[in-house]
Amino acid sequence: MLKDKPIELHGVTSVCLFTGTLVSEMLIFIPKMFDVYWNPMTTPNPALNNLESSTSAN
Repeated sequence: MLKDKPIELHGVTSVCLFTGTLVSEMLIFIPKMFDVYWNPMTTPNPALNNLESSTSAN
């Protein structure tokens, strides 16, 4: 259908790739953001734990 219209073909391809990437990232990160929003203190930050343990050793 778009063989003779390379600009439109490039546009459609770009939109499809962008949409697929956006949906994939949303499926990965939105549940994580909701989990942190609903339970902010359930998972401690490992960077803070490492910092606390390294400063207490001195």
